[in-house]
Amino acid sequence: MTYFCTNTLRIYFMKNYKELIAVLALIGLNIQYGCSQPAVHYQIDRTAPLQTMEYFSASDAWSMQIIGLWPQDKQNRIADWLFSTENGTNGQPKGIGLSLWRFNVGAGSAAQGKASQIGSKWMRTECFLQPDGTYDWDKQQGQRNFLKLAKERGVNKFLAFLNSPPVYFTQNGLATNTGRGGTSNLREDCYDAYARFLADVVQGVEKHDAFVSITSLLSMNRTDIGTGLAPNRKVTRQRTGRLPVPFD
Repeated sequence: MTYFCTNTLRIYFMKNYKELIAVLALIGLNIQYGCSQPAVHYQIDRTAPLQTMEYFSASDAWSMQIIGLWPQDKQNRIADWLFSTENGTNGQPKGIGLSLWRFNVGAGSAAQGKASQIGSKWMRTECFLQPDGTYDWDKQQGQRNFLKLAKERGVNKFLAFLNSPPVYFTQNGLATNTGRGGTSNLREDCYDAYARFLADVVQGVEKHDAFVSITSLLSMNRTDIGTGLAPNRKVTRQRTGRLPVPFD
C-alpha cells in the first residue's frame, strides 16, 4: 500500500511538476512576505467630520400600500427597522434611522388591474383624483399610515414624488410608458391640470394627515426615461403658497 501511494505521487509529480513548483513558490512568497506585513486597522474619527449629509432617505414604493395595511404590530416592527434612531435593551440599534421619507403619489393603475399592463399588484398605485374630477382622500391609506409611523419616530422631512401623472392625463391612458420609445406620456393639454393636481395632493395630504408636512416635491421621477414631462417642460412647487405652474 505504501509503495502504491508513493508511486502514484511520483507519477503525478512527473506529469504536473510545473504546476506544483508554481504552487510551492507562491506558498513560499506568502510565508516570506505575507506574514511580515503589519495588520491594517481603520478607525473613524468622529471629531473631524469631512462632509455633512442633508438626509438619509428611502421611498415607500413599491411596498407600503400593502404593508401599511398589515396588522399594527407588524407595521410597528417594520417602522422601527426603517426609522428608529434608538437602541434596544441589548445596546444594538433598533433601526437604520432614515431621516427623509419619500411618498409615492399614485397614478391610478390599481383601479385598472391587469389592464394597467403592470403585472404585479405591488407596483400598481391608487390615485386621489377620481375619474369625475373629485378627490378621494381615503386612497393610499397604507402609504399614509407609514407617513404617520415615520413622523412618530422622528422623521421630519417628507418628499412627494410621482412615477407617472394620473392615468387620465397620459397619452396612452396608463401609468406605464412601456413601448413609447421614451417620449413624453403626459398629454400636451394636461400640463395645467397636472400642476393643479400636484398642488391639490400636497395640500390635501397636509390637511387630512395634519401630522405631516410635505417639505419637497419631485414632479416627475426619472425623467431620463421619458415617463412624464416633455424635454422642454417642467413643473415645480414653490413653498411661497403659490400654485405650481409650468415653465419653459
